[in-house]
Amino acid sequence: DLVRYEEKGFDRFGAGHIKKVDQWISIIEEKDIRVEGWALPGSSGIELSACLDHARAICRRAERECAGLINELDSSILSYLNRLSDLLWLMARESDIKP
Repeated sequence: DLVRYEEKGFDRFGAGHIKKVDQWISIIEEKDIRVEGWALPGSSGIELSACLDHARAICRRAERECAGLINELDSSILSYLNRLSDLLWLMARESDIKP
């Protein structure tokens, strides 16, 4: 299967993917978004925020599943999923801000 993906131009997973997510995280963190109290999914009434929180929950579930396969997987995949869930949380909080 890997050959098929490479033939279609998809890159193999690597540190560059984690770096890209970290760059996106930095961009949002520079906005210095303040969250007071608990961020409850959907409590802002903004659908995008709720969808991003849902995506984060799915990402965390995938991270837990992959943790059980740590001996069979590249450990950087766990790092990627962890950082991705951080990014999704930040994106959800950013989308909570009403214009």
